[in-house]
Amino acid sequence: MLQAQGMPEHETDGEGLVIARLVPSLTLDDWKTMLERPELAGLKDWIALPLAGDTLPFLHHLQSRLEELAWQTEHDPLTGLHNRRAFDRILSQELNRAQRQHSRLALAIIDLDNFKRVNDTYGHPCGDMALQTLARVLTAGKRGYDVAARTGGEEFSLILPGAGMRRARAMVQRLLETFSEQDIHCSPEGQDLPPFRCSFSAGLAITRGASRVRPTEFISLADQALYRAKHAGKACVEACLTMDEETMVRSTLVQSNEKRFLLSNASGKGMLDDDDGLFFPEDA
Repeated sequence: MLQAQGMPEHETDGEGLVIARLVPSLTLDDWKTMLERPELAGLKDWIALPLAGDTLPFLHHLQSRLEELAWQTEHDPLTGLHNRRAFDRILSQELNRAQRQHSRLALAIIDLDNFKRVNDTYGHPCGDMALQTLARVLTAGKRGYDVAARTGGEEFSLILPGAGMRRARAMVQRLLETFSEQDIHCSPEGQDLPPFRCSFSAGLAITRGASRVRPTEFISLADQALYRAKHAGKACVEACLTMDEETMVRSTLVQSNEKRFLLSNASGKGMLDDDDGLFFPEDA
């Protein structure tokens, strides 16, 4: 609407301006009817507040509208999942918490396999249905405190607080199996197309909170694991150690070598048994 009036479009971040105009002949019902017209879709970001009658119901309407707008700023309109903006904020918070509490945190980056082929073969509306189907699988299969987000076109992410390698891998593998078994029925423009199925590849990054990991580094590690999953044939889950786990591996190797040296001198043996290897206690 502002562009139609010759006014420039501005970013919503930073400073803002509230513009109000009285329309005496317009009721709230009339306003809702106007919003249903496609050419006035831009008005859905505007807030309407009637001036006549009891103000309490209108204040409830205002509160509801503000909550709706707040939800829209952090959620993807197609899937209803968190968007990239919310994902970045929550991931940063969870990494800080993991470091403070020295607790585990897992990140899974999920990418639909052969998504361009789906769009080319069945059409973009069917591609949207595939995205929505995956969103429903993630929502139903995650724990209540996990966070699912759509962070790109066909890319999704899962933030899994408290999950170690074994639990995170098992969870994402279960989600992959569930999604791969979903029949997606889509027949655009009256076409009688058979249902199709999709799969995804996933990369996992894990931190135990032993050292500070920046969000960009954490995402990069999960991306590297996703890259390996794609090149391993797709429809699989690959994992990558984080910096604090790599430090733990080096430290444990040093301790293991010292143990071998001491026990070798004490017993006169040159080597220990093969079961004297690395052990990382894992979550159930």
